[in-house]
Amino acid sequence: MRWDIYFPETVNGKDNGGLLDLSTGNVRVAGEGKIDDHFNVKNTWTNFAPRLGIAYQVTPKTVVRMGYGRSYDIGVFGSIFGHAVTQNLPVLSVQEDNSTKVSGVITNAVFTLAQGPAAPVFPAVPADGLLPLPVGVFARARPLKMRLPALDAYNVTVQRELSKTMTFEIGYVGNKGTHGFVQNNPAFNANEPTVVGFASGVSSDARKPFIGYGWTQNIDFFCNCTSSNYNSLQTKID
Repeated sequence: MRWDIYFPETVNGKDNGGLLDLSTGNVRVAGEGKIDDHFNVKNTWTNFAPRLGIAYQVTPKTVVRMGYGRSYDIGVFGSIFGHAVTQNLPVLSVQEDNSTKVSGVITNAVFTLAQGPAAPVFPAVPADGLLPLPVGVFARARPLKMRLPALDAYNVTVQRELSKTMTFEIGYVGNKGTHGFVQNNPAFNANEPTVVGFASGVSSDARKPFIGYGWTQNIDFFCNCTSSNYNSLQTKID
């Protein structure tokens, strides 16, 4: 039995990181108010990883083998640790100036090449460390409790002696992944427009899930919230 304990990542100083809370629309700024240096992210203490292997000789010529194991992963590219919190306000401001579209048709220009985009303004950090994410500023979010990707792997194999020099094996091998990535990426855009209202001409901004906060920008969410599975029949003659 293995017990994996990974503590939430911390930043090395006040204001040196921010984590977006999708439930409030605020960026939790490290070291401000009641926000600690790991953004008040809760730990997970139940990452137990058992391993079990069994071999049983049914007859002098037949053996059954079974195995099971669980393992955890620490993620990549900010999904658990890394650049996600250091590429948010108040460290970095990624500005998004999006045009308005109605039924797929652009109805206004964002800016002219002669004028260029408006310079981004870094907002002041409130004393309580809860910085409302401005409209038009890209941000990254993660679950507010440690959520490690996990894999359960299992197999059952029967081996039979056919002669003094030949054996045959047939087995089932499978695994199940939980808390994994969406598609092939660690993050997805949580503010992608839905199709509801598209046919009737509702603008893409009005169809975005977080338009209630006024957000029209993209929001990367490292959710670690999908699953996968693999099942196979494997045979071998040796």
